[in-house]
Amino acid sequence: LVFYLKDGTETDQEDEIGTRYELRRRYWAFALPYIQAAHGADKAFSGCTTSKENWINGSIGIRGFSISCVANYNQARVEFVLSSSSKEKNKDAYDYLFTKKSEIEASLGNALEWGRSDDTKVSYILYRLLDVSVEHESDWTQMAKFHAEWSKKFYDVFVPYLKEKY
Repeated sequence: LVFYLKDGTETDQEDEIGTRYELRRRYWAFALPYIQAAHGADKAFSGCTTSKENWINGSIGIRGFSISCVANYNQARVEFVLSSSSKEKNKDAYDYLFTKKSEIEASLGNALEWGRSDDTKVSYILYRLLDVSVEHESDWTQMAKFHAEWSKKFYDVFVPYLKEKY
C-alpha cells in the first residue's frame, strides 16, 4: 500500500478549466436556482450544491427514494429513483406506483419510462428531454426549466402516493 501526498502545486483533473467536470459544475450553478425556486416550500433540492457529476438528487422525505436531475451531452432527464437499501422495498414501491400508472401519467399529461430493473436493487421512473446538451450553453435555459418543471411535477405526483404507503 503506497500513499502519495499532494504538494499543493498539483491540480485535480476535475478542477481544470475545460473539463467535463468544470462544465457540469457551471451547468448546475446555472440550473439550481431554477430547480430550487420551482420547489419553493417543499425544499426537495434545498440542500443541493453544484456537482462535478452529471446528476443531482433531491430529497423527498422518504428514506432511500429521491428525484434525480440528469444533464448529459445528448439529453436531460428527471428520474424518480427507488434506491433504498432494501431491494424488496424498492420493488414493492415500484409495483405500487405501477398500479397507479394510468392515474400518474394522466395527471402529468405524458407517458413515462418505467424501469423495474429486476436484476438490480434500484428501480426508476423517468422522463426525457432529447436533443439538448450540457455542452451547449444555448441549451441551458431549456434544460434548467425542464429540470425545474419536471422534478416539481414528479414530487407533486409521486410523493403523495408513497407517503400513503411509507
